[in-house]
Amino acid sequence: MNKLGRKDMSKSILVIDDDRLIRVQMSDSLQEKGYDVTMAEDAERGLDILRTRNFDLVILDIILPGMSGIEAISKMKEIDPDTIIIMITGHGSNKLAMEAIDAGAYDYFTKPIKMDEMEIMIKRALEKRRLEKELVSLREKLKSKYEFERIIGKSGAMQEVFESINKVVGTDITVL
Repeated sequence: MNKLGRKDMSKSILVIDDDRLIRVQMSDSLQEKGYDVTMAEDAERGLDILRTRNFDLVILDIILPGMSGIEAISKMKEIDPDTIIIMITGHGSNKLAMEAIDAGAYDYFTKPIKMDEMEIMIKRALEKRRLEKELVSLREKLKSKYEFERIIGKSGAMQEVFESINKVVGTDITVL
């Protein structure tokens, strides 16, 4: 379920690029592959959309009118820290791409986009997101299964044990 309480039917992608032709071509290609694609022409509109809907992945141009793609990364991560962002740029600057990755982008592509290569990256990024969510879920299940609060005991001796556990639970010292 997404943050609006709806089940996700297909993987959703938000494409943000000021070049209408690139947006439409990318959207058409991704929709043919079964992705649910939404488009935005600038970072501000993309952020507005991201606030109202969950996306599995965002494809974001680095150079945009108004707010740059690099500036938008941190704002997107504030909305959804798990957002996977793939940057695209027509300027081929490794410096800008590295700034984007340092800011939290998953990876980057230079234009013109080769959609078969982009799809491989999208699949890898989505698999990474799925594995991270599964890891968090498994850790939570494991933690709840072995929490000492689940131990039943009201005797004085058990209360002393619980008190001792509470003293060391947040440390990494050896109890023995």
